[in-house]
Amino acid sequence: MTYERYKDLKVILKDGSVMVSRVIMHAHNNFFSQILEATPEITEVECRELTVREMKMYLQYVYKVREFVFDEENIFDMINVDQAIQSDDLTVS
Repeated sequence: MTYERYKDLKVILKDGSVMVSRVIMHAHNNFFSQILEATPEITEVECRELTVREMKMYLQYVYKVREFVFDEENIFDMINVDQAIQSDDLTVS
């Protein structure tokens, strides 16, 4: 089963773009929730601090949080993601 039809928001990144679900992004971090609440009709969001690789890794984490493994290869990318989009999921309390 493909979930492509549910990807209704284009995120423009440093080196390309990624389609995401606005509902999922709104639920998982402040950056997107603030933008989507202020302008619900928006179809594109710029987040040029991140690369496509970093965003795809974050999406993998969001969709498969129980299976995602932090390691020395991805931990710094995830820190960059957290700094760029203030993810509620990644914030250490």
